[in-house]
This record gives sequence, structure tokens and C-alpha cells, in this order.
Amino acid sequence: HKQMKHLLTSLMLLAAMSATAKVDTDTVGIDQSQIKQIITNTTTNSKGKQITKRYAVVNGYLCTISKTAIDKITLCKRYNLKLALGVVRNKKTHVPMRVILD
Repeated sequence: HKQMKHLLTSLMLLAAMSATAKVDTDTVGIDQSQIKQIITNTTTNSKGKQITKRYAVVNGYLCTISKTAIDKITLCKRYNLKLALGVVRNKKTHVPMRVILD
């Protein structure tokens, strides 16, 4: 009985590990002019709480971006300054996934 429980636990762990296969990523620098649009989307979750998600359009792709990064981009535009940004992208497809502060 104990061996069966151990086997079942091992199989569940193996299934969980294969289901969350890690995407191989790399980070490349981008110029803030490559961000064509900032999108803020507010939805309500199942508990009735409002959730705000932020996205940036980079090279035609929708990427997640933090509020801090958006605030810094806005500040730099206001004072005509440059900002060091990066994009985390999929190594195989080169599709951008997330905009980050470099």
C-alpha cells in the first residue's frame, strides 16, 4: 500500500513537471520607439475584484509590461529622455513575451 502511494505521488509529480515545461528565453535591448502602443485592460475576476493588466505592442506583438515600466516610459517621453528597455523573448520563435526595464 505504501509503495503504491509512493508510485502514484511520483507519477503525479512527473505529470506536473512535464505540463509546466520551461520556455527557453533570452533578453534583448529595444528602443522605446519600438513600443507602438500601451494597452491597459481592466477585468473582474470570479471573486468580483477588479484586475488591471498592462500590455505593450512591440513589433506587432502583445507583450506584458509592468506599471513601473509604463511610468518610466511616460516620464522619459515627457522630458525627451531615452530609457534602457529590454524584451524577454522566446529563443526559438523570437516572439517577444514581456517588456522589462534594462
